[in-house]
Amino acid sequence: MDFLNEITINTSKISLPPDYQQVDSMPEDPEGSVPLMAQSNNAMCFVLIREIDGQEAMPFDNPQSVIDDIHECLGNEQGLIEVNSGGQDGERWIYSIVKTLKNPEMPEGVQYTLTLDKECGSSVVYAQGFFDEAGTTGLRDTMVFQMLASAKGFDEAKADWTEDPYDSSFERGALMNQSECAEFDETFPSHPLSMAREFAYCVTSDVENAQDTKEAETALARIEEPTFLISKRTM
Repeated sequence: MDFLNEITINTSKISLPPDYQQVDSMPEDPEGSVPLMAQSNNAMCFVLIREIDGQEAMPFDNPQSVIDDIHECLGNEQGLIEVNSGGQDGERWIYSIVKTLKNPEMPEGVQYTLTLDKECGSSVVYAQGFFDEAGTTGLRDTMVFQMLASAKGFDEAKADWTEDPYDSSFERGALMNQSECAEFDETFPSHPLSMAREFAYCVTSDVENAQDTKEAETALARIEEPTFLISKRTM
């Protein structure tokens, strides 16, 4: 199968990152949906895209309500990674990324679920993607933690390692850790979280947002700064 650069959902054209292929639909897939797959050395990715009624979409102009709803529904093996929104009327978009530990008792990796709504004129396109760690798992976490421990000292790095990105008082579940900050995506481009964000950036055509995650300083330079902490998302 050929790799796709874009797909058309009814009349809405959606840009895609490299290396995605359209695959056969399953009987349980919603009518009119388009299933896509991609993989890397460290990730297996499956995304289903379809058009939905606008009333089913997340509130484009109220990302805080999405954050609150996710916090309320998170399981003990889940953690909120990101909620982001933007765009003008007719082109608004919003997405969330939630992680799930696939087996907390065994080192079987993490799944990142991307949920995205995008206005395309009078239509709304909905994408839900599952981005799973594959191959040797935990490399990003381990490498970033070791670098932080070396740069800042083990005890301090450990104390600052996990935190909800929007509410420091929220302590339930598998909290986001510092290796999951967007600053490290460029260092680990084949990681499932990096690929989930890349998909979101490409579909929303949010060039400015994508550039913000690739700051002039490299991730290695940033972890050497004594003030490095989890980046707070702005909305």
